[in-house]
Amino acid sequence: GALATSGAINLGCILKGDTTVTVTIRNTGSAPLDSLTATIIPNNVASIVHYPPTTLPPGDSNSVVLIIPASNYGTISGTLSIMWRGGSPVTLPITGEVTTPPAIISLDSVVTFDTTNVGDSSTTKCITITNYSCIPLAIDSTIVVGGLPGEFEIVSNSAGTSLSDSAIATICVRYKPSRGGPASAELAIVSGRD
Repeated sequence: GALATSGAINLGCILKGDTTVTVTIRNTGSAPLDSLTATIIPNNVASIVHYPPTTLPPGDSNSVVLIIPASNYGTISGTLSIMWRGGSPVTLPITGEVTTPPAIISLDSVVTFDTTNVGDSSTTKCITITNYSCIPLAIDSTIVVGGLPGEFEIVSNSAGTSLSDSAIATICVRYKPSRGGPASAELAIVSGRD
């Protein structure tokens, strides 16, 4: 017999919590595969909840089902080894990255503009943001909330349509007061309903 599989197990970026993975196996040879076994190395990377059958006839397919706990942030690295009597083991790498949920993080808390005359434009001030997750966060819009219309204007925005993997985006704002006295507003980054 000859064993074919669905290939390496690359989870990509995943959130903390159990992840179930199914690996398809198929006997592409002309004789049965006998005494099939599956092992995870190291054994704390995953648990096998559905083992391969003891014998896999020619042309038949089945599966190995794993639960990967993904309980700690960081890299997942291991191997699924499938063996049978008289054959060389097939080893499939298990890789992935357990990450924090995607979220916009501001690297600047408050931006203060210098005193500016009514009708004049201030110097431009910039705010930097990032997303520490390797799961991209879609950015639908960047808007100024509060203040008088037109007093705070976004003049540049490098955030684009998504942000991920600790990339830093810069959003620059100009202040043009339309009346005397203090003014304030907030910069809002909208992603879906967040």
